Amino acid sequence: MKTRVVSLLSWELFSEQPLDYQLRVLPSEVPVRLAIEAGVPMGWERFTGPFGGIVAIENRFGASAPLKVVMEKFGFSVDNVVARAEQLLAEYPERARKMMQTLAAGPGAKPR
Repeated sequence: MKTRVVSLLSWELFSEQPLDYQLRVLPSEVPVRLAIEAGVPMGWERFTGPFGGIVAIENRFGASAPLKVVMEKFGFSVDNVVARAEQLLAEYPERARKMMQTLAAGPGAKPR
């Protein structure tokens, strides 16, 4: 699997950069993106797009255990991240087809 790692330290600073820079970092021709956030997933969808996904901690405040145990339990393992990426890639053709059908059908139409 061909991958690219981008560390986005500040959404605000990234969003203030020129569009050509943003597109070099997150090219539009890469529609399947996976964000990995050791926190709340809210907001990442604007960077992952409609065909992306997010591995994050959601509704799990207060968990207590050694770091490696907690991270594994919450899905922050190599195996889980690779599996999620593979899932997104496998789902992409069908999700893109449905989106194109919906766009072609116009507002208010239901996907087939």
